[in-house]
Formats: sequence, structure tokens, C-alpha cells
Amino acid sequence: MTEETQTFKLHDSTIAGFMQLLTLAIGTGTNLLDHFRLLELVPSDEDGTLVMTQDFINRTESLAEDLMGRLDKVQDAEDAKKDDGEIGFGFV
Repeated sequence: MTEETQTFKLHDSTIAGFMQLLTLAIGTGTNLLDHFRLLELVPSDEDGTLVMTQDFINRTESLAEDLMGRLDKVQDAEDAKKDDGEIGFGFV
């Protein structure tokens, strides 16, 4: 008796979400694997492809806003140093 393995495909929105996670990781210097470890997928109602859960999307958007806010503060501090005549490397 053979057991059939269930396979899934990714919805286009999930693939786009992967690209956003990659962009977030690069832009904030966070580890992409950490974002993927938190990933939650469920079969979609329309065609059974895997989509990100709304909870995961909400948490990721909140994290992105927080990280970007922190980066803005760091950049503002770097800009203030430059305005005061201090030379910085601009690394975040």
C-alpha cells in the first residue's frame, strides 16, 4: 500500500512576501533566517496554494515599522554628527 504525499505550491502573494522579507532583512541588517523561522503558511481557500497567515503579516509589518523607526533615529543621529562637524562612516 502506497501513501500519497500531499504537495503544495506557493501563492504569488507568498512569493512576493518572501521578497519583502529579503528586503526587510537587507535594509535593517536582520537575519533572513529568523524571519523565515517565524513564517506561518496556510492553504488558501481559492486554490489551495500556500499563503501567509494574517497574524504573520501583521506581526511582520509591525516589526518592519519598528525597525525602520529605529534606523531613522540612528540616521538622524549620524546626520546631527555631520552637521556638528564630526565625521562618521554612516554605517548603521
